[in-house]
Amino acid sequence: MESKELRLQVNKYNYLKNYWYQFFDQSNSKVHVTQYRWDNSHIPKADAMYELGGISSVWQMSYYDTPSPFLSVAADILFSFSPLTVKQERLNGSRIQYQVSVGYPGDYRFSLLAPMAEKIKSKLRSNGAKTIIAFFDENSSTDERWTIGNSLVCEEYSFYLNKLLENPWLGVVFKPKKPHTLRKRLKPIDNLVEEALETGRCHFFMAESSGIPPAIAALSADLAIHGTIWAATAGVESALCGVPTLLMDQDNWHYSHLNALGKNEVVFHNWDDLWCAISDFSKNKEGNQRIGNWDALLVQLDPFRDGRAMERIGNFLNWLIDGFEQGLGKDDVLCGAVDRYGKQWGHDNIVQVKNQ
Repeated sequence: MESKELRLQVNKYNYLKNYWYQFFDQSNSKVHVTQYRWDNSHIPKADAMYELGGISSVWQMSYYDTPSPFLSVAADILFSFSPLTVKQERLNGSRIQYQVSVGYPGDYRFSLLAPMAEKIKSKLRSNGAKTIIAFFDENSSTDERWTIGNSLVCEEYSFYLNKLLENPWLGVVFKPKKPHTLRKRLKPIDNLVEEALETGRCHFFMAESSGIPPAIAALSADLAIHGTIWAATAGVESALCGVPTLLMDQDNWHYSHLNALGKNEVVFHNWDDLWCAISDFSKNKEGNQRIGNWDALLVQLDPFRDGRAMERIGNFLNWLIDGFEQGLGKDDVLCGAVDRYGKQWGHDNIVQVKNQ
């Protein structure tokens, strides 16, 4: 059975590589970019580009800090948030010629979302909310053996909804990861949801897709809370857009270096400690420099924090395309773009990662 599965995977790889080889060749493509690294689909594309003398690239979309072979990348270039992930990519077994640090790619939207977020915040305040918190969940499943179950999500939402009803000064903004299934998953507490909505101090970001940026929920609030530490992209985005952010870690996930931000200051392990922090914060929102403070880590997560991460990616890709259009070979194109980027943004933001 193992030999049969291995042959199946080899045949699949060869088929996909040949497909992408023909596609790139017929379209005269020399540069490929994708953000999807969560399975092996980018590998035959990268190998097809390699055989054609082109350049493959992947840009980091999500935050991760636990090594896994499922996260390994095979590409000429990885556009990453920061140099922080270099060690992890080596542990992942990634084969990357250059890791180029560009900052957080979603940072361009922070200023664009601020006016809409302010309208939501104003509406909640007009109904009596003095302190507004935003909560990001991490989805759930009916099968509770392998991942977050629906019962835990009901428990999480019940905690915030009950606190909202008990405290007339509190407003809550909910940003579910999978909004289109949320009400079905919250069916056991449907009455509680409706009661909270009637206060006018509760807002749900709902849509047919999951394309709602965490930043809009964070910017609608005074304090943001992410329900996990092991998949903390929403929390990272919230912190990068300047909102004090807490992480709820009921799994005691000690592998994450986000734990360095401080127990019961950013990272919490139970509801009681979390609520104490929310209450303390609400009493002194402007002067409280301890709760939700990520200052010690932000420069490691994004050394730029200027809203120009996608601009840096776009410029780098344009330099690659320009090099090929000038008739240069792959190595000269890569070296030229790397040198140009280093001069403009710092050579310390480019690292060779390639594993042998």
